[in-house]
Amino acid sequence: MSKTKLFKKIVKSLSVPTQTFVNMQLTQYKKKNRGRRFSIKEKLLALAIYIKSPKWYNFLRKIFAIPSKRTLKINDQSTINSKVVHELLSETRGEYLKKNTEFKYNAFEINNQKIFPLFDAPRLLKCIRNNLLKKDLRFTQDDKQKTAKWEHLKLLLDLDDGEDELRMCNKLTEAHVLPEKIPKMKVKHAAQVFSQRVSQVLLDFVLDIDNYHIENRKHLLPQECTDTADLLLLFDQLFDSFNGRSYKITHKIYKTCVKNNSEHFTLWNKILPVLCSMAFKTEAKKGWYYDMKDFWQYLTFKSNQIPVENFFSSVRSHGVRNINPTFLQFENIYKTLLVNDLCSNHSLGANCEEDTNKMLHNLDVLLMNNPPEPPRNNDDDKIEEICSNDILAGGSDNELVSETKKYEAGYVIKKTKKMICKSCNTCNLDLYDTTPPEVDNYIFSIDITRKSLQYPLQNFTICVNNIIKIIKHFFKNCPHKSGIIRKIKILVRNIVQFDFLSCDIHKEKIEIYVTKFLIKCIIYSWCNNVN
Repeated sequence: MSKTKLFKKIVKSLSVPTQTFVNMQLTQYKKKNRGRRFSIKEKLLALAIYIKSPKWYNFLRKIFAIPSKRTLKINDQSTINSKVVHELLSETRGEYLKKNTEFKYNAFEINNQKIFPLFDAPRLLKCIRNNLLKKDLRFTQDDKQKTAKWEHLKLLLDLDDGEDELRMCNKLTEAHVLPEKIPKMKVKHAAQVFSQRVSQVLLDFVLDIDNYHIENRKHLLPQECTDTADLLLLFDQLFDSFNGRSYKITHKIYKTCVKNNSEHFTLWNKILPVLCSMAFKTEAKKGWYYDMKDFWQYLTFKSNQIPVENFFSSVRSHGVRNINPTFLQFENIYKTLLVNDLCSNHSLGANCEEDTNKMLHNLDVLLMNNPPEPPRNNDDDKIEEICSNDILAGGSDNELVSETKKYEAGYVIKKTKKMICKSCNTCNLDLYDTTPPEVDNYIFSIDITRKSLQYPLQNFTICVNNIIKIIKHFFKNCPHKSGIIRKIKILVRNIVQFDFLSCDIHKEKIEIYVTKFLIKCIIYSWCNNVN
């Protein structure tokens, strides 16, 4: 029947998709499932039906001869993309060998156009982290054999307990270190481990066998942690070099634009031999290798897919959760997001870093008014119920916690100096040391620019610690009560002494600002930990 002229005439009058579907049934219905072969045109039609409704596609497969779902879907997490890239590179390299020409670039050619393969840096970092979770990593750096272990990060997490809501590695949590709690698809849980801060803390609190210049120092971590610290710093710098988003050079010198005279090439030449010496057998090594080749003036942040993923996340989350919008829905959603400046709130569970790109002013600015202030509670504060010196009592801290509090006090001094007493020499002498010792000073070791941090004196450090204990006391016992900030301020005025300040002009202002600033910091930290 399919060969009759009348049937062919009827088929020609149908639409192109319908013709494709009818011809597919006529050619495939007699064949067994494993013997069916479909053209690209037929697969595209089937894929369009599947995207429209996967459940309806399953029902159609029971009636008609259409491709299975397995032939329509390709998992982009597999190594097929890497194999394709390697095959194309090998083919191009072979063409150069036939022409007796040197193959200089890590690029394949199509129609005489060079195409440079780029691998997504966040995914490469997660791949390294996932391998390090399962096995130790041996590598060679500066002609020394080193071994990095994930166990060292567990030791650091146990040591940095943060009883006062302040920790030296405040972003390092169980969700970053414990394998059973790590969200494997979250990039930030890998990037926050491979960081300069974690690396520096590991280095500063290890047992230095060859150096006993400080007798009273409590060495808290084994010497082999230095190898892990070196690896973390290496990948922190490498990740920064592929995450550049600014032309302005800051203290993060690698997180900038790649130029002919930038430091990126020195870093990559230094890292390449280390990367090749790593014992891991993973495609991430080759991905980093290809990404380090043939960059010129380029904002490397644009080479990863975070902005694209954030955009499609906004599309899927518009109005209701629509993970498979049609073409018409996508067009309308895109127009709406364009008017609204693509500024929907960044999802708390999103896998990507927040994208700050802007196009238009949000229309919400024209509609939103300042909300009215909540009514104040004029009830008398019962200070006698909470005013007790027992709040300030506590056991001794280990050295890591002690250094954390010094670091926090130095940060408070930096903000106070900027806002209150920038040019007051009397206040400066009362608050911080202008010539700090370089030996055994954690703040000195973590201060990359030697200008951004302050080195607090003992009196101010004790004062800051007492305020933190008072704030912690309230949030531990009565975080739900109203007027808690006002009560904290009253209690600080009654218990904490600022007698070491000799400047009559700024003394009261410093007391008020330090209390207010610490309350803000502790509330932020406490809310993050609770939520």
